[in-house]
Amino acid sequence: MVMALLGMTFVTFAAPNVPAVLSEVSLPEHRGTIFGIFNITDNIGSAIGPLLTGALIASLGGMYQGLVATTLLWIPCTLLWLSAFRTYRRDREKLRRILTERAKIKT
Repeated sequence: MVMALLGMTFVTFAAPNVPAVLSEVSLPEHRGTIFGIFNITDNIGSAIGPLLTGALIASLGGMYQGLVATTLLWIPCTLLWLSAFRTYRRDREKLRRILTERAKIKT
């Protein structure tokens, strides 16, 4: 029950933050491509997630085992977010410098 509550809490943090993070670290001319790739991978993940969960439930012999295994797959996701967090500030500041320089050139 605790794992389910924590999972429900933390899963809601990532989904709305991904577009915000992508917007804050990518150049305007690249955002269309980046959001296109994000939308494709997000849709693929939304389709594969339930399939993978069902397969794990069937192969591991029970709903509890399958759901625990699925929940444990969030650990690699957390590691990816931590690596992105380490470079986020630097990437955001780099983008702001570039956009500030562009604004000075145009004025």
